[in-house]
Amino acid sequence: MSRFLLLLTVSAFPCAAYAQDTDDTTLLGVENLEDRADTITVTANGLGTDIGNAGQAVTIIEREEIESVQGPDATRVLQRTPGLSLTRNGGVGGFTGVSIRGANSEQLLVLVDGVKVNDQSSPSGGFDFGNLLLGTAGKFDILRGSNSTIWGSDAIGGVVEVSTRAESGLEGNVEYGSRDTLYASAVGGLKGDRYFAGLTGSFYRTDGFSAAASGTEPDGFEQVALGGTAFFDITTNLELFAHANWSEGTLDIDGFPPPTFALADTQETQETRRRWGDVGLALSLPRQGLGNAAIAAVANDEQLERFSGCWAAMAITEPGAGSDSAAIRTRAKEDGDDYVLNGEKIYVTAGGRCDHVVVWATLDPKAGRAAIKSFVVPKGTPGMDVVRLDHKLGIR
Repeated sequence: MSRFLLLLTVSAFPCAAYAQDTDDTTLLGVENLEDRADTITVTANGLGTDIGNAGQAVTIIEREEIESVQGPDATRVLQRTPGLSLTRNGGVGGFTGVSIRGANSEQLLVLVDGVKVNDQSSPSGGFDFGNLLLGTAGKFDILRGSNSTIWGSDAIGGVVEVSTRAESGLEGNVEYGSRDTLYASAVGGLKGDRYFAGLTGSFYRTDGFSAAASGTEPDGFEQVALGGTAFFDITTNLELFAHANWSEGTLDIDGFPPPTFALADTQETQETRRRWGDVGLALSLPRQGLGNAAIAAVANDEQLERFSGCWAAMAITEPGAGSDSAAIRTRAKEDGDDYVLNGEKIYVTAGGRCDHVVVWATLDPKAGRAAIKSFVVPKGTPGMDVVRLDHKLGIR
């Protein structure tokens, strides 16, 4: 889904103003920007928010960290999360429950590419992480603590979001180790200005070890998994997207044979098949940005006509200041017919698609709200760039 969080930094940026009144409703439009020394940088990511401004305890585990851990076992990655504990029956592939901050494993909401995958056939609706291997996982977003207001009653303990690997080019790896363990994974993808299509897959097999303490027969596990991600920008404002995941695994398990009916070696097996995915359209309405509301509210007739066809985002919030206008520290300093802006903004909604950004800045920090003015900055002018923000919460 094409929603954007932006980090806007404004530094030593000259701009000419349409109006220079000092009343509370002044809207200062910026044009004829020169490319001097420093630049305005607009940093955009996919659906998400910067960790430092999430307001909750969040752990992000990217693909680079996953690969550094090595191996396919998801528990080795998850256990790096503070406040997270695991329970498992046997070795890799055995039932694995995840608990966060002491909550039951059934009180953890699990999403894969935004699709809820908690087992509805289970009486408690929990998720078995034993069949979730790392070959097709691109990133883990782990929210620690209750978030039922946003996600519902399944998120009493927290939320784990798993994103499928989506990388361009071609990459693969093969590992072999003890207990005759073989693990292989690969990923490939094609991308262009308006599309991306990627496929990833993994294979894992191991002889394992006996889940029964008194057992001597190893309980092996074998799994094949595939995942795919694709999107296409039909228009500037309309995106078609799709995600799909499939896995099939076979696990040797121990049972309770007669006559003692105690846990011991048996010839029983467990087969697990998983399929989930989604297809949809993401629509972003143009010229409905928060910045358009600001323009409509305070612009004069000449400015209303000038900006009538624009799509404007709003840049108010700053790190450490929230949306309290009195706490804004982005500075607008008059320099002849220009203004020089210095400061930093976050949460610029729709900044990746808009064509203008309304930047709030103060003419005098000591004057409080009375000195706050709005500057309309056109995108695409020299000195303005849109780049990706790496650390984020959520999926694309």
